[in-house]
Amino acid sequence: MKKVGLATCYFKNNYGSKLQAYATQKVLENNNIPCEHIDIKYLDDFKKGKSKYYRSQIFNFKFIFSKIGMLLLKIKRKLIKNELSKNLNIRDKEFNSFDKYFSLSKRYTSYSQLSEECYDRYSDVIVGSDQLWLPVNVVADYYTLNFVPDNVNKISYSTSLGISYIPKKYKKLYNYFLSRINSLSVREDNAVELIKRNFGLDAKCVCDPTMLLSKEEWLNNIDIERKYDDKYIFCYFLGRNKIHRKFVERLAAEKGLKIVSINHCDEYDKYSDIFADYIPYDVNPFDWINLIYNAEYVCTDSFHGSVFSIILNKKFFTFSRFSDKHKMSTNSRIISLLKKYKLECRLISGEESINQIDTDIEYEIINLKLSNYREESKKFLFEAITYKKEKKVTVDDLMKYDCCGCSACEQKCPTKAIDMLEDSEGFLYPFVNEDKCIKCGICIKTCRSINPVEEKNKKQWGFIVQHKDEQILRESTSGGAFTAFAAQIINEGGVVFGAALVDKKVTHTSVDNINELYKFRGSKYAQSEIKDSFKQVQNLLNKDIKVLFSGTACQIEGLLSFLGKEYDNLYLIDVVCRSVPSPLVLKKYMQYKESEYGEDLTIKFRDKKFYGYNYSNLSLSKGADVKYHAGSSEDEFLKLFLKGYINRPCCSCCKFKKQYRESDATIWDCYDVINYNNQFDNNKGCTRVLIHSEKGRVLFENSKLTFNYFEVNPEKLINNSLELISSSPDHKERSSFMKDISSDKNFDIIIKKYIPKKVENKLIHSIKVILIKLGIHSKLRVIINKIRKY
Repeated sequence: MKKVGLATCYFKNNYGSKLQAYATQKVLENNNIPCEHIDIKYLDDFKKGKSKYYRSQIFNFKFIFSKIGMLLLKIKRKLIKNELSKNLNIRDKEFNSFDKYFSLSKRYTSYSQLSEECYDRYSDVIVGSDQLWLPVNVVADYYTLNFVPDNVNKISYSTSLGISYIPKKYKKLYNYFLSRINSLSVREDNAVELIKRNFGLDAKCVCDPTMLLSKEEWLNNIDIERKYDDKYIFCYFLGRNKIHRKFVERLAAEKGLKIVSINHCDEYDKYSDIFADYIPYDVNPFDWINLIYNAEYVCTDSFHGSVFSIILNKKFFTFSRFSDKHKMSTNSRIISLLKKYKLECRLISGEESINQIDTDIEYEIINLKLSNYREESKKFLFEAITYKKEKKVTVDDLMKYDCCGCSACEQKCPTKAIDMLEDSEGFLYPFVNEDKCIKCGICIKTCRSINPVEEKNKKQWGFIVQHKDEQILRESTSGGAFTAFAAQIINEGGVVFGAALVDKKVTHTSVDNINELYKFRGSKYAQSEIKDSFKQVQNLLNKDIKVLFSGTACQIEGLLSFLGKEYDNLYLIDVVCRSVPSPLVLKKYMQYKESEYGEDLTIKFRDKKFYGYNYSNLSLSKGADVKYHAGSSEDEFLKLFLKGYINRPCCSCCKFKKQYRESDATIWDCYDVINYNNQFDNNKGCTRVLIHSEKGRVLFENSKLTFNYFEVNPEKLINNSLELISSSPDHKERSSFMKDISSDKNFDIIIKKYIPKKVENKLIHSIKVILIKLGIHSKLRVIINKIRKY
């Protein structure tokens, strides 16, 4: 099932950028058009392109001078650790939390990878909005849509040039990419004229994506309750002009109002911290709208500050951030916006008399114009999009980057029309037998990939755990927390489900005896087959037997959707996974190793026997005899896994990576325990435990006599844990590797092609071993991680 790809800057920590990306997605979803933002956070080609542009401007002193405020902000934040740095981190966290509203693609690391998959993935690719066609972005060559093949429809919706003229040296670049776009629209009248005059192309001027949603639609998304009892002026300044802030002080004094200011957004301005009464930093994009909605006046030099003032019918003043003659001026987009609604009088310098300019705004007329413009712009957008919903979707219409293989659809199907079958890469996918299918749609309703559950904030508790039993701790991947919880459920007469390695295959199974819990200890680096586990769980629950089910977050949500209702006797623990590797690759890896070390080998993916927790090794044994062990710098399977060659396609755009999960508790590694409590840093392993429910809290309390632990603020526990909320990108050669592994080529030949043995790998291994034996490995890693942050 193809989607519409969105080339936006949703990832930029800027209120306008986040909200225009959200609005673009929302408008398409409201019209049943499946879409996703293309994830380019790890797109090296884009970063290299931007760097190339900035290097070319090294002698452009006007350009450099215009960036001084931004440079000052970076210096103060990175080099001077003070209250400002702390506050900006708080704001960034609010921005990052907003990303849960975005539907994201898999992560791309190169233009070639993105271009190769574009046709199979997208019917259309839309670029817009924001200042995406500034010269820096044209040189970087992503928002140009040059990566999109000719046979995929290319649309520009409300993209802003952000400049008043096109530099001569870049005209060829602009002409080439603009000529390839099938439906061309921009955000300002000036851009229409520039494109026509320079390239002879017709572009339509449409409204910003944020204006495609009405006032009522925006307010339905936010909490409109006032954050301040005082009446106030809301300030959102991106620039550093002191005159603008002095005007606000005069307005506040004359009207008897307080000042609420969002400070240091693009640039550092010392005076900002003096003139405002309230300076909040814990403001996400919806909170930002709230502050505008409840303000008496809005004062801004921001395009989107002006846009939302108009949408929400506020009294506002917009200030020119640059002089119109300034080469870095981006005023044209604001001028175009205000002219559209005959609001040019709201654009001021800051030196005006308040009495002369503080006039009422005739929003009754403006709202009518905006409504008409909104419908006209929507018409352009929907006529440009070629995606058409042709038929009722079934689960086997899902693209491989959608399906997580949880098997809920298979087990829920009333006619057993769905089979989970291996594809060429060894992953299981649902296939529908049309002869058995009665078109009831139950499979679609059950699928959490098609019907994702909205993440909701909830009270959480955080702990770091280490089991008291030395043998259990030694056999466990990290701190043995799961064994403690599972033992408690069994002691209460319950049954535990988890992933076990059976005949070199990872399969979900159940145990009701504590002595069998060893099967679930240790990581399994391959996707487990659920088989009929969900049905078994349901039968036990209906008999009023306690059940603890463990699995990845997608498996947990698959079970919940299959069950369709809550059970008091069901306990859910999800294990944070990086991604799930191919069972086919594991099978071929084992055959390769058995040809060298003998048959009937047992694999342990994380063995702490040799160097402890800080450098766990993959080991292969025959009985009690270890035949082979190697760490992540040397072992072929671990390198393939960690580098992103062998992971399930959907794992690169996982819909289940989030802080607030559907389970009762989430568990995962705590390598950096030294940051929390150095007494637990004994190289034996620790587990992070994030509890999401009262049931989870009770289970923890009932189990805690079996482990050592200490409590940690949940927010602190999550810090530096990107694996909880972020997907792991595929390697740029993943497709090529998986084609080779699916062929008859010898495993060792494929390995030599993609991950040849290097001298530095042995050197890295030796250094790690020495550092561990000296007892300084974990401390050194903490130092290195801190350096990386800067």
